[in-house]
Amino acid sequence: MNGSYHGFATENTVDNLIKSSPAWASSLVEVKSGMTGNQYPKEILDVCGQKPTDYSLYDAFCFSQIYGRILSGDALVVVVDVGSSPRPDRRKEENSRALEGLPEPFIASSWFDKFECDGCLRWNMPIRLGQLTSSSEYSTMIDPGQAPLEVGNTQFSRSLLHLFQCGYLARWPYDQKSLWLIYLSSSVPSIAEDPKKNNKPRRSSAPRRKRNKIQGLLF
Repeated sequence: MNGSYHGFATENTVDNLIKSSPAWASSLVEVKSGMTGNQYPKEILDVCGQKPTDYSLYDAFCFSQIYGRILSGDALVVVVDVGSSPRPDRRKEENSRALEGLPEPFIASSWFDKFECDGCLRWNMPIRLGQLTSSSEYSTMIDPGQAPLEVGNTQFSRSLLHLFQCGYLARWPYDQKSLWLIYLSSSVPSIAEDPKKNNKPRRSSAPRRKRNKIQGLLF
């Protein structure tokens, strides 16, 4: 998968799951096929992870864990307008300048490639996040805090690691002019569930880029 510790941990987890239940293999093959065949919203797929190479079963596992929680409402979302999409890595200074213009109360710091994330997203007052479903009006306020920020390409396993370790993930994917903040509301997330319980992500249409019923979903 990759040489990172979160990549090795994901490989070990998925390999053990497949050994314990063959149903996992068929489930992940189906998810991977859907990712490749554009059967999931590309906007959200790229938020969960983005890479220039083909998807793997390990990517499918991490994607299903994140996207499944978004659909179930266990992960809440707010979308912050940046005004431009990320530039390639060689133009990091332009990305840093773009992140300086985020609306209040968001403040982004970037240090690209120096640590285990590309930067940090902070908010200095309570903010409201909502469920990313058209049928739900549930939202909640969270206290001031910070989230690891990933810009452009990033491994799905890294996104899952941030969510499970920090409870937050901030993502600014390529080809998107918005930054996504995901908050994992469940206090002790489970790394995996039985695939027989329909843990595979359900296909869904991409959210429309306008203010949702959930107040504060879009900044």
